Amino acid sequence: MAALFMLLGTAACRAEPPADESGSASAESAAPAAEAGPEALTSYTISSAGITLGIPAGWRVVADGHPLSKADLDSVRKLEPELLPAIEAAATPDSPVELFAFGSENAPADFGSTALVVAEPLPSGVSADDYFAAREQNVRDLMAAVPETTEMTLPAGRALRLAYRHTTSHLTREIAQIDYAIVADGTAYVLTYSALPDEIESLQPVFEASAQSFRASR
Repeated sequence: MAALFMLLGTAACRAEPPADESGSASAESAAPAAEAGPEALTSYTISSAGITLGIPAGWRVVADGHPLSKADLDSVRKLEPELLPAIEAAATPDSPVELFAFGSENAPADFGSTALVVAEPLPSGVSADDYFAAREQNVRDLMAAVPETTEMTLPAGRALRLAYRHTTSHLTREIAQIDYAIVADGTAYVLTYSALPDEIESLQPVFEASAQSFRASR
């Protein structure tokens, strides 16, 4: 799980709109939660993963079967090469990375804000408490950060929210990150939202509304 966690801290992946009958992803506008302010969410359903998530309107999304355009991919390769592993993972059908989204006023020239969804089967004998404890310890060990943690219940299931800041070997800037670890029906999901520190306060309500919108039906 450590290797996967490192990917969460540095990568990006692609997604598409809510799924149609053919199994591809599809998108539709969703009214933003009141606390999220004026920025609307667009709902994305990835049928191959059985998940639905609201993403800030206008963000680029990567998911199974829907890669970035060549122009966007070339921009990422030139300006933000550390995002390539996550983008490639999101485009791979059997990858645990189910969706990646990024956006900013200058996108794709600036990828200061991202969202990432990872899903993995909960190992036999591992409880939600065990998984949450391991997640927090990974943040401490691999990110050298002490997260602020809050246990909660989201519509998708029991969850642990972790908020922290870190700097990786791939990024010279500090990143503010909020993770929602969710355990539901034998599967562990991690929703990871990242932004620059001076943007996290304004984006936090949007990220919270996104996490509240998450649904899983595996």
